[in-house]
Amino acid sequence: MRVIGADTLELVQKQINDFIDAAIQHGECTEIGNSKLGNKFYKKIMMSSEVIKSSEKGKEVFLELMKHPNISVRLWSASFAYQNNPIEAEQVLQDIIGIKKSLVSFTAEITLNELKSGRLLM
Repeated sequence: MRVIGADTLELVQKQINDFIDAAIQHGECTEIGNSKLGNKFYKKIMMSSEVIKSSEKGKEVFLELMKHPNISVRLWSASFAYQNNPIEAEQVLQDIIGIKKSLVSFTAEITLNELKSGRLLM
């Protein structure tokens, strides 16, 4: 049985918080069209997601975050959860696509199409 130290748990929790914050900021940048700043948050999302995915409960983290109140957190979480939980992730992405007048919902539509075609691997 593998025992996870407190430091490791704290690191993973910090990365979850960083992921949430970066996803929220990325969504805001998407909505206002600030791609330069959005790209910085994208890099933070990707770095945090690597730590989360490598953790013992990584898969569960993204499933849980698909229920987050922020649309962008749900989009990113569903994107990362898609490979292991395609049905649940697709439903979350479809719900986001249904939100009209949002660039994040348009992003969700493109993301779902790319995930389904196998061109996007998270």
